[in-house]
Amino acid sequence: MPHLVRRGGGVIINVSSHGAFQASPTGIADYAVAKGGLVTLTYHLASEYGADNVRAILASGGGAAGGRRHRGAMRRAATTVLLALLAGCSTKSVGRPPCMNHVLHESVAPGGNEKAVIFERDCMTGATIQVSLVPTDARAPSEPGNVFAVGAGKHALQGRTVVTVAWSGPAKLTISYTKGAAVMRSEGRVGHVEVGYAFLDDAAEAPAAQPSPQARRAR
Repeated sequence: MPHLVRRGGGVIINVSSHGAFQASPTGIADYAVAKGGLVTLTYHLASEYGADNVRAILASGGGAAGGRRHRGAMRRAATTVLLALLAGCSTKSVGRPPCMNHVLHESVAPGGNEKAVIFERDCMTGATIQVSLVPTDARAPSEPGNVFAVGAGKHALQGRTVVTVAWSGPAKLTISYTKGAAVMRSEGRVGHVEVGYAFLDDAAEAPAAQPSPQARRAR
């Protein structure tokens, strides 16, 4: 995965089988479990790395007894793979970067030395809402958020994740967000600024910030 992230995106194609969804009396439980694992893996890869413009696609064929049916199944699988690869290549040919940031709100800290910027990071495969701490006179960030990131869904207009920020001092920032949202990154401290979290709907204290593993870091 790291090389796909570094190059700005790519396509992962996992080949599963109808055995992952339909039981069989022929003693292939181990095979079915393996193929079912690929289904789950594909979902998680798409969720965790979509913000990096990495696409995870599942190709799942049905049973084929051989001959003409087998050749037809192979052609369909090959077509799926080819279209996925072409889709991955096309993302490099369009005239826009893999991800773009759209500023939603800025909040300057007491003292005016820095500000918290809430922005939507829109990638071709999905969108996240992120927060960055930057100097007050800095331009809008073009990189991923260095404080907080939460899943928003691709252009979700109804029921989208809401994120707010509030300063309670020059070095104390509270980020509030919709309860139940998929948090991808939550830093407890950035530089000298301590960061706390709360849920928006009931003002209950959110889980404490945890270091984000590299595999789950928002890009």
